[in-house]
Amino acid sequence: QRLAVRLAVFYMDRKNVQIKGWYNEGPLFVGYVDNAASGKNKGAELETIYTFNEHINVFANIGLLRTEINDYEILGDGGLEDKSGRDQAHAPYYQFNLGTAFSFGPGFYGRLEVDGKDDFYFSDSHDQQSDKYTLIHARLGWAYEGFDIALWGRNLSDQDYQTRGFYFGNDPRTFYEDSAYYQYGEPRTFGVQMRYSFE
Repeated sequence: QRLAVRLAVFYMDRKNVQIKGWYNEGPLFVGYVDNAASGKNKGAELETIYTFNEHINVFANIGLLRTEINDYEILGDGGLEDKSGRDQAHAPYYQFNLGTAFSFGPGFYGRLEVDGKDDFYFSDSHDQQSDKYTLIHARLGWAYEGFDIALWGRNLSDQDYQTRGFYFGNDPRTFYEDSAYYQYGEPRTFGVQMRYSFE
């Protein structure tokens, strides 16, 4: 009565996969819809939670993913480029969420967790990839008779991590040579949340 486990395993075999493509021509960044002959996705997701006692539990959630694009070509600087056999965009090989939740004293509680993700392609049309990263989050609160007041912090190690990536010419000083541009996730962030629930 202390351990809960949930496991999901999946396999997808798709035909005529519709893909969002991009074409660079100098400073122009043009999007279009394209098709690959097929695509495969397979993986597993595991969720576990273990309750030590009424005050402490720990959890571990892990996802594994393998993807593939087949018979897919894009228009690059040198003509058609074959992207067959590579991973699909935004499909990291692993993701995880580990942590613990605890309570102590009259109404006080806390939560500490770690998120991680493997590197992944930003797009099916170029080869720019994210870095793998690990983030730390925490929450400390007090709940009593409908009131819930909490102090939280995300990305406590203040790690730089990319969530989106683009590849095109944008700088006239380099004669609009294609370069990578990144959108980053939030830096170290703190906040206070106050909530009241009516019953």
